[in-house]
Amino acid sequence: MPKIACKCGHVMNIGSFDEDFAYDLISQNVLWDIIDIFSEKEEFTSEKFMDSFNQESIEVYECPSCKRLLIEESPRSNKFSFYKKEVE
Repeated sequence: MPKIACKCGHVMNIGSFDEDFAYDLISQNVLWDIIDIFSEKEEFTSEKFMDSFNQESIEVYECPSCKRLLIEESPRSNKFSFYKKEVE
């Protein structure tokens, strides 16, 4: 099973579809483009929609330990930037 490590040292098992720390991020414009493509066709299926969505979305993980966000740099790149919440 694929894993990803946070800078705090916590290792997350990914790929099981049971993760409550995994998110998909997509721009609203791209999402509407996908919806428009399918609204013009009668062959819409959830599988085809998810394939299109997954090609355009980036993966985001929230570390359960330190709450850092690990955000994929571009779709399917498998390269992540790490973001930690600022405390005032």
